[in-house]
Amino acid sequence: VIMSTNNKAAPFNNKKVRQAMTYAIDRQTVIDLVMFGYGTPIGSHWSPSPPYYVDLTGKFPFAPQKAKTLLAEAGYPDGFEAVIKLPAIYSYSRRAGEVITDMLGEIGIRLKIEIVEWGQWIERIFKKKEYQLTMIGHVEARDIGIYADPDYYFQYDSPEFRQAYAKALSARNESEKAEWFGRCQEIIAEDAVNGFLFSAP
Repeated sequence: VIMSTNNKAAPFNNKKVRQAMTYAIDRQTVIDLVMFGYGTPIGSHWSPSPPYYVDLTGKFPFAPQKAKTLLAEAGYPDGFEAVIKLPAIYSYSRRAGEVITDMLGEIGIRLKIEIVEWGQWIERIFKKKEYQLTMIGHVEARDIGIYADPDYYFQYDSPEFRQAYAKALSARNESEKAEWFGRCQEIIAEDAVNGFLFSAP
């Protein structure tokens, strides 16, 4: 489950803003309030159960003061307003969106919640990329390759990631594969492409 972020929509095209949001989110509290405590925090787009998982949850620990500092460095000392569009079909998405809205509000990011029907979510957000933030579960196994597609709805464009992903796919053995898939996880975690929240039980 991630807070999907449109990396081309201002101010989320600023890496420091995305990193600030990551510091502002207490993943365990999200799990407690949304999933009744059942779930595992994640720090990148990879679930803990399959091979090649790297635990990156310590990279951006819950640190609201650090989040405020980064926001100021990004040019938003007083925060800003934005819209998070939540799909009506999934109660976990709506609940997580509400919890995240409270957390980001603490550092000055004032989110307006917009509930959208599933068909509208697919058309407007997934296809047309008409959004700033949304909340959704990505259930496809080992789908980290979506970050290699600049036209995917995150609109994340990283030559470094594409190179690492290509090397992971062409790796000749398991240790090489683990190394490059690990690097893929590290790159998108460092870039705070999305708000990586938790893996459902």
